This record gives sequence, C-alpha cells and structure tokens, in this order.
Amino acid sequence: MTKRTVLALFFLALAMRIGSVMILTERKPDLDAAEMEWIAVNLAEGRGFSSPFGPGKAPTAHLAPAVPYLWSAIFDWTGPATRTSVLIIRLLQTLPGAFAVLLYALCAERIRRRWDVLPRYAPVAVGLVMAFWPEALAQLSNTWYYQWQEAGLALLAYLGMVWIDRPRLASAAAAGLAAGMLALVNPTPAVVLGPILAAPLLRGWATARRHVVAAFVGGLVSLAVITPWMIRNRTVFGENIPIRGNLGLELLQANHPDARPMQYGKSYHPAVSREARAIFDSLGERGYAHWATQRAKMYIQADPVLAVKRTFVRVALFWTTDVFDRYRWLTDRPPWWKRCCSFDKLHRLATILCAVVPLGIVLGGLAAGTLRGLPYFAVFGGIFILMPLPFYLTIVGASYGMPVRSWLGVLAVLVVVASLARRHRLSPMREVSPAPW
Repeated sequence: MTKRTVLALFFLALAMRIGSVMILTERKPDLDAAEMEWIAVNLAEGRGFSSPFGPGKAPTAHLAPAVPYLWSAIFDWTGPATRTSVLIIRLLQTLPGAFAVLLYALCAERIRRRWDVLPRYAPVAVGLVMAFWPEALAQLSNTWYYQWQEAGLALLAYLGMVWIDRPRLASAAAAGLAAGMLALVNPTPAVVLGPILAAPLLRGWATARRHVVAAFVGGLVSLAVITPWMIRNRTVFGENIPIRGNLGLELLQANHPDARPMQYGKSYHPAVSREARAIFDSLGERGYAHWATQRAKMYIQADPVLAVKRTFVRVALFWTTDVFDRYRWLTDRPPWWKRCCSFDKLHRLATILCAVVPLGIVLGGLAAGTLRGLPYFAVFGGIFILMPLPFYLTIVGASYGMPVRSWLGVLAVLVVVASLARRHRLSPMREVSPAPW
C-alpha cells in the first residue's frame, strides 16, 4: 500500500465526515453534552476544572482532562456553547475520525504481511469500508470524546503491532506514550497496553530477558504522561484517583433496586435524579463516590443472582446494542422504528447494523476456521476482552462500544476478504520485507 493510497483514504474519510457534520449540525445544533460542557465552561470562565453538573468551583475528577480543556480553549475564543463553538467542536472531531481510518488501513497492512491468507487489496478494502462506516458518520452528532478515543485506540493498536514485530526501546516508548495520551481522553481503552507490552515477553525466557527492560520503559512512559494529572487529583482530593473518579457513581447507577442495564430518564445519577443530586451536593464528589460504592456492594450482596443476570444482559447489550429498544431513555417513548424523526431511525439502524453484522461475520469466521493464524492476538484480545469489562459491571451505552465495534468491523472485512481470496484461489504475494510505515 503506497503513501498516495494511504493519503487518499484519509482525505476520503475526512470529506465524508465533514459532509456529515454539516448535515447533522443543521438537524442537531446543540452540544448535548452537559457534564463535559459544564467542566469546559467552568474552565473558560476561570473556575478551574470543576463542577460537572453546573457552574461552580468545586474541583472534579468526573472526566479525564484532555477533551474538556480542548473545549474550554474553543469557548475562550467563541464563547460557551454558541452555534460557532458547536460547529468547531464537531469539525475538529472529523480529524481524529479520519486519522483512525488511516490507522485501520495501516494496521491491516501489517496484518497482511504476517498473515498470508490476505490478498494485496485487503488494507484498501478495510480503509474504504471504515471511511464509510455508518456508525462513525452518525456518531458525529454526539459531541463527547468518542472520536478522540477511537483515534487514540487505533494509534495504540498500530504502535503495539510495531512493538510486537520489532521489540525495541523506541517502539515500546511510543506505545506507552500513545497509551498515556489515550488515558487522558478516557482511561478505559488504555488497558490494551498491558497485553501489548507483554506479548514479546511470552515467546520464551531468552526473548523475555532481551525485551523486559524495553517493556518496562514503555509502561513508565505511559505512567509519566498521566502522573501530573494524578498528582493534581491527589493534591486536590487527598486520595489517589486513577484519572477519573466516577466508578462509584456508575456502579450504583447499575446496581440499584430501580437500575436498568442502560441509563434511562430515572437512573440513579446526579444528572437525572433529584435524590442522587441532593446526596451528591451534600457529600461532595468524593464522599458520594465512596457512599455510592458501598451502596452498590450492599445491593449486589443482597441479591447476587439478580446482579449476575444484569451482568449477562449488559454483555449482550454491549455486543448487539438494544435492538428491540427495551431500555430506552423514556419508558413512554415509542420504540425507535416508530419515531417520527428520520435521523433517530437512521442513527439507531446504523448502530445496530454496525454491531450485529460484523459480529455475525466474525463469529462465522471463527466457526469456519477463517481466522486461524490471525496475528497480533495481544492487540485484538486487549480490545475485545479487556476493554468491555468495566461496562459489564456498570452501565452500557450504545456509544460506549463504538471503538470496539469499529475494530470488529475491521476484523469482519478481513474475514470476508480472506474468504473471497480462498474461494477464488487467489495467490497473495507474501512480502517478507518490513512494512514501510
């Protein structure tokens, strides 16, 4: 795959996303991101990184810092939550989205060089499909950190493949840097760094001895990137908080007598529940986090069978989404296929198709043995096994699984291409030279 092809895929993906933003902003002109927006507004108005549920100076660790600081810089220039600021934020989201498409193609190129069942056109096929990926285009209406997270995870995956192919100090440090930067957007996907760094060490004792120092340095680099923010949290709150401190809040929201697997209009969350908000204001953010954690544990211990059932439901929802709209935001709302807004229907349909179709293809590929010999198990295992784990215990949202579903789409394209190549008896030219990227 040439540099010209890679750049063409990037600009195609960028053009598709810019066009989508211009259309979606007309239909949905608001940010619709209250917690992120309030932190950014408080930053822009000189109150510091504070108060996710309204104006105020109470420090917060509710979200990772990168995206709120970016938004606050935009608000400094345009004013908080104006039509101009909304458009700028959405247009900026097109850049990491297009960059992720480029990285998917480059990852597919590295996979092709180690997996001789793929023909030469496989990386281009991956890039084209992901450039037009329906969920990614529809998700641009959702102003949050999702596109930045998707790009950060794709970069970590690519640099992880480089490290696995050639375990060197520089490649380990690069992967660690990518993981640290990703953690400042959202810490959940950064766990993929663990199996990536460990992969070369599992090839035998002789190999492990040579590469253990480099892997350790990669971990240190990642830790060095997030340490300043952790020091800030320790200084402000008097306790160690790993990037975000909302775990207790989410545990209680998911493990409560009136809980559902997905957030809804009466969830026990300070943003939507008056009772939860009153307790939050009374105890403060950290006091509420500790109180919520204890309450969630109490409910789980009181009815462990129900907790297990809810976990299985969340697992199913994470991978297939809420196809039948059983857990919609408002119970008196009609199901998505009966709503009058055509955009809502298209958005939900895109999300469902981008979950169910690639999942079916990948499971079929596993059953048929098509995926036998797939390289980079540490990368795919980290994404598909480790990343979803927190959502099995807390609240599942369709948007939360977006980066995992994108990688599922990449894998589905590779399964289809490998199956076609085998069926038509194509003879892919296996290259032994290292990838130019």
